[in-house]
Amino acid sequence: MIFKQRLFTILLSLLFATVMNDQASALYDPGVGRFCSRDPIGYNGSPWLLNETFSSSPLIGLDPSGFFTIKDAARKHCGPSCDSWHPRNRENCIDQCAARDPEGVFQTWLEMEAGQDQSWWHLLPPCPCCLCIIHPSSPRGSISIRNPNPDDFAQPWVIGYFEQRFHPGGWFSMRSKTINGHSNQCVYDRYGKLIRTPPGHGTVDWRRPSVLPPHYNHDVHPIIHAAKLDGCWEGGFPIGRIIPGCVGANMRKYFNLRPLHAEEPSFPEKDPCCDD
Repeated sequence: MIFKQRLFTILLSLLFATVMNDQASALYDPGVGRFCSRDPIGYNGSPWLLNETFSSSPLIGLDPSGFFTIKDAARKHCGPSCDSWHPRNRENCIDQCAARDPEGVFQTWLEMEAGQDQSWWHLLPPCPCCLCIIHPSSPRGSISIRNPNPDDFAQPWVIGYFEQRFHPGGWFSMRSKTINGHSNQCVYDRYGKLIRTPPGHGTVDWRRPSVLPPHYNHDVHPIIHAAKLDGCWEGGFPIGRIIPGCVGANMRKYFNLRPLHAEEPSFPEKDPCCDD
């Protein structure tokens, strides 16, 4: 009897806490990736959907880690000038402002990112200085790529068009295993030597590519934005690319925040697989 009374008391307390939480704040369902109760701002959001917190995209529009996207920078840079706009039109005002002042938006992104702890990529393994490329013995054979550090890196692969757009001159790519959602990309030339100079070199990524929207928003979109400002981007979405050999001041600022993380070069190379 005493056990039943204690169990009833515990269940009643949990029910009370749940009801109070439901009344005090919006409930978030991670399964569907959205809030399942009414938007706390009420009718000031979407006129069609009352729970449109974070524009119905809380997984993309919100970064609880503290790092930022170009869209976040646009809201901070242009938000004050759009405060007088109706809430449903405020995002349009911000987009127009960002289009008029892309350099100001990028500078705001740099300041927001630089204000955060940048030690996250120090935990990632550095890129090996070279890959072991084994050329085929016959014209019809295929190239074999030997992973120099299988404990920390996934198997290397031949770069496709999408990666070549952002790493001109790259032939092979290898990515570290994920640590806390982060990864390190290494790009190599046709001989398996690590590319160490921009714009072709690899960079550390705040979000691994398998989580596509956050990876694009945090790691890809900023370099596209910087390359456009520097006149180093040609073509439109989705086939645009960084112009080979073109590196501007804004791109270098981006690479300061997303640097190449690699082993120090040794002379001569110690690995015989690196020899031509």
